[in-house]
Amino acid sequence: MPIPPSPATIANELRDHVNRLIVDVTEYTGLTMEMRQVLKRIDTLKNADPGQAFLLQAGVYQLTGDFDSMLEALRKARALVGPVEYAIYSIAPLLNTGFFTLAQNEARVASNPINGHFSAEINHAYVAGLFSTLSTYLDAADKLKLSIDECVRDKITQANAIAQHYELSEETIAGLLNEVGEVLRANRLFYFGEPSLTLWGFDKFEDVEPHISFDFQIDRDVASIASLRDQLATRIATSDLGRYPDGVVVRFSAIHRARELAAA
Repeated sequence: MPIPPSPATIANELRDHVNRLIVDVTEYTGLTMEMRQVLKRIDTLKNADPGQAFLLQAGVYQLTGDFDSMLEALRKARALVGPVEYAIYSIAPLLNTGFFTLAQNEARVASNPINGHFSAEINHAYVAGLFSTLSTYLDAADKLKLSIDECVRDKITQANAIAQHYELSEETIAGLLNEVGEVLRANRLFYFGEPSLTLWGFDKFEDVEPHISFDFQIDRDVASIASLRDQLATRIATSDLGRYPDGVVVRFSAIHRARELAAA
């Protein structure tokens, strides 16, 4: 008689399935038949490993635009799993749906070198804007004799230098990116991949003031991208920020992911 798969194996298989679904999502369209089937499989995991089941539920709900259900699933998971495990598995859905303050909170835990996942989680913390935190963590990682790619070290050091130059706090960066999340959620749009960061002003051939650019890739045409920019500008002007913080800008880039997928 075959040995049934362990709850950990089932959870890993379901997480792989959710990650495959993410590749196809360009906008929030509600639950598809495949997503419903995945949720049914997740339900079978609740008795054996309810914490992972709720984390997986959040992973599905992030794709549907049901943000209340996603956040509720994460709240239930937090009460059932350890803080490091929760941080590692909650960051992606929080980043993907534009809840950057919440994502920063978990990225601080997940990327802390003393928790043993620094190399795996450093990029999540970076795209969440935790430049000062990561700069401190680099020192801690060096004391632990962890191997760090020099390109990664350089980009963290440069990003932190820009943030310090403009007295740009991590909370301010999160506040700006939260407004991006509000705009994208209001338009039912799921950005592709992770925010792409570009550090400007460090090359002697660049005639620009140093600044950090966050680029979100959206499956929309140029006119729609222009509308998103206008919506973001309006939100920033009426938010607690009042204006774009010095040293950081946000860009939306048009891609044609849906057509690429259809042609594949």
